[in-house]
Amino acid sequence: MIRLSAALIFACSLLPQDDQLPPAPGYEKRERHDPNGINKWYLGREIAHVMGPGGIPWLERPERENEENPTKCIEALELKGGEVIADLGAGSGYYSFRLAPKVGEKGKVLAVEIQDEMIAELKKRIEKQKIPNVETVKCTESDPKLPDGAVDLVLMVDVYHELAFPYEVMLAIRKALKPDGRVVLVEYRKEDPKVPIKEVHKMSEEQIAKEMAVVGLHHLKTVGTLPWQHIAIYTKKKPEQEPGLEMGFRMAIPEQRKKDRAQIAAEMEKILRKRLEGSTVGRFILKIEDDLVTLQLPGGNPEGAADAKPLLGTVGQLQFRPVATRDVQEKYNQDKVVPEGYEVIANSEAPQGGGYEAYGAQILVRKESVIEGRHIVKVDTKHEKHPAGPRWMTSIELDAEGSKLFDEMAEKLYNQSPKGMIAILLDGKAKSVPIVQSPAFRGRLQITGTKSKQEARDLAIILKSGALPVPMGELEFERMYGPKK
Repeated sequence: MIRLSAALIFACSLLPQDDQLPPAPGYEKRERHDPNGINKWYLGREIAHVMGPGGIPWLERPERENEENPTKCIEALELKGGEVIADLGAGSGYYSFRLAPKVGEKGKVLAVEIQDEMIAELKKRIEKQKIPNVETVKCTESDPKLPDGAVDLVLMVDVYHELAFPYEVMLAIRKALKPDGRVVLVEYRKEDPKVPIKEVHKMSEEQIAKEMAVVGLHHLKTVGTLPWQHIAIYTKKKPEQEPGLEMGFRMAIPEQRKKDRAQIAAEMEKILRKRLEGSTVGRFILKIEDDLVTLQLPGGNPEGAADAKPLLGTVGQLQFRPVATRDVQEKYNQDKVVPEGYEVIANSEAPQGGGYEAYGAQILVRKESVIEGRHIVKVDTKHEKHPAGPRWMTSIELDAEGSKLFDEMAEKLYNQSPKGMIAILLDGKAKSVPIVQSPAFRGRLQITGTKSKQEARDLAIILKSGALPVPMGELEFERMYGPKK
């Protein structure tokens, strides 16, 4: 049973008369709820308990940079200097003090907190570090106490889902924003079950959008470059549509997996956002509805679409598979019978001479992959000299498991006569088939021979972001949209 509880609602008093908002939602209580929540529900979401001052060591933990990458988060804010930023729920000032040098002497960071212990900690650090452009603001549960029309950006890192009065707070924030001001919510992705955070402390992009819409905030973009969190950016000024190019692909979801459609779509969007944000495509709007993936490129042109297509159309399934020994390959060349456990792949750069004459345009490789894309922890691109002209190499660093597995295989191939080869496959096609020249690589590998910098960069982006959960179908449409210039 669901019981409605009283909610303090004062939408009309905070907004100009010409702003039309949906009816103000109330709050609910339910008989069953998450013990990590406060049993107060808002638009179908239970509000989480607030972290107290005892959580300061966790907020300041050294591994936070690797786990959450706050440096990338701050980069995504695209600060120019001179801004007034409100760090709402500043805690111990982890973000406030990192934002201070970004806004500079002409800017200001308002470290907004409700807990006296946190305010005391903030003031102590401001004094100790002598940071003049960080000021503390004592707020209440329903009012952030920000000056009207004076704030360029309001940042909430893992905070919004804990607001006891999200509706009232967001209306006040909207009033505090400058005309082009932005609200940035950094929240753990509810769509990803692998994020190691309690469910009530996660939020989906869909839920965020629902809650921002009722207070008149408009989605600007979502940045997906962080390991565990969304960076959802909203503004009170509705973005004007400009001409651009859009294209659509349909996800090829197998029949037996259609019951997992929602999870597949969420994973697809997360990976595609990572790819596009790491590319030269520029601004984009990505939507997935009814298995259709639509990419809009505001101000885009066919060249921009050409840059985006490989990132959308490549599944990104990387595999390293041992090539058959010479005697097995020679037997296949004679009788054309594929031995059990092997398959045939095309080989465009077959080794010549030195005992490798048997390996022509078609070679046998083992079906099972020794390592895959999930073992990759770092990817870089480098220029290399080549007799046939400039080439680019992609350097790969493996995790401990991948490194161990690869070296076990490398030792066996190295001790073959002639030395064994390994096929590096991307989506089933050979990118490279090198001879194994060492018995141990210690987790550092290279894919060589890429002819263009763009191709090498795309490969690095695809490998960093991981493989798509399902293949993408053929391009369904590519067209211009919006008003004509």
